[in-house]
Amino acid sequence: MTDPDVIRHNQQTQEPKDTATVKYNVKCPLERGEVAKLKVYSAVRKVKEAGRIVFVWRALTEGQDDLSGYHTDETGWLVVRPQVIGDFPSTVLESYVRFIPLS
Repeated sequence: MTDPDVIRHNQQTQEPKDTATVKYNVKCPLERGEVAKLKVYSAVRKVKEAGRIVFVWRALTEGQDDLSGYHTDETGWLVVRPQVIGDFPSTVLESYVRFIPLS
């Protein structure tokens, strides 16, 4: 995901400019030189509200090879909003993530 204001699409669907879907593979090195392989399907939506921007996402992860049959379900949100403390402008980040392992 690069610029969230750019319209993304693939050959099957066209997404709104505030939404992105991604499918990717992850290789996680383990201690004994082995590699755990995961496939991740994720979607994120950006919502602009008065005084803040909210990102809401969902990701489903599938184990590959030796991890076949293991899955995770992740949902979350991130709120980004400005805040001024005295004369210093700052940014507040509030987030929540629910991560559920499934097998």
